[in-house]
Amino acid sequence: MGFGYELEFPNKEVQMSFNNSILHSMAIVSEKEPIRHDLFDLINAGDVGGLESVIKRLFSSIAYNNFTNNDIERYEGFYASVLYAYFASIGVDIIAEDVSNKGRIDLTMKAGGRTFLLEFKVTDWEPLEQIRKMKYYEKYEGERYLIGIVFDPGARNVSRFEWEKL
Repeated sequence: MGFGYELEFPNKEVQMSFNNSILHSMAIVSEKEPIRHDLFDLINAGDVGGLESVIKRLFSSIAYNNFTNNDIERYEGFYASVLYAYFASIGVDIIAEDVSNKGRIDLTMKAGGRTFLLEFKVTDWEPLEQIRKMKYYEKYEGERYLIGIVFDPGARNVSRFEWEKL
C-alpha cells in the first residue's frame, strides 16, 4: 500500500518561496548569474529568442552529482519539472500537461498578455512540428509563442531550441 501527499499552498507567495527552495537544492545559483531574473525579464518582454541561452545556463548549473546512480536525464519529465519549478518561481501563470481536444502540450505559460506553449522532447523528434500538427494553440487568443525544445541526455542540456510567434 503506497502513501501519497497532496501539497496545497495558501497563496502565491508561499508557492513561490517553496519553489525557490526546491530550485536552490537542485542547482548551484550564482549571484553573478541570476537565472530567475533573466527568465522573468525575457518572458515579460516577450523575448523568446533570448530564452535559449538562459535555459542552457539553467541546466548547466545543475550539479553533476544529481545524476549519479540514476538515469533521470533520459526522461522528459525531469526537464519539464525543472522548467516548471523555475517558471513557477518567477510568478508566471503556468499549466503543466495543458489539455486540448487533440492532446496535451507539456507546459503553457501566461505572462504580460502573452501565451507561451512549450513542447519538450528527449530525442531528435520535432516538438515544434507537434505543436503545429496538433494545433494546441487554438484554444488561446492573442499573442502566442510556440516553443519546441529538444534535450540531449548525454549533454544534460538543450540540443535544439525552436520557436515561432503566431
